[in-house]
Amino acid sequence: MVLQSTRWLALGYFTYFFSYGIFLPFWSVWLKGIGLTPETIGLLLGAGLVARFLGSLLIAPRVSDPSRLISALRVLALLTLLFAVAFWAGAARSVADAGDDWL
Repeated sequence: MVLQSTRWLALGYFTYFFSYGIFLPFWSVWLKGIGLTPETIGLLLGAGLVARFLGSLLIAPRVSDPSRLISALRVLALLTLLFAVAFWAGAARSVADAGDDWL
């Protein structure tokens, strides 16, 4: 089955905004539940929007040529892995620093 470009684009927008609309209202409540301040929550929510803006401004024009798409996806996947490992290491260190207080 091959999707027309308009249907593919509509499906992409629908899935993005549908998942974002479900995720966003509850994420701030969850962040407040783990003890973050409202200022930090606002910074995290804003960081996602800024990253999306900068990604479309800086990354998208560089990968408009299909021959450069694969290498760009590899670099972005590597950066995602590095950020995930850094997040995991920071979370593990904060749990170790907290000792038994986090239980």
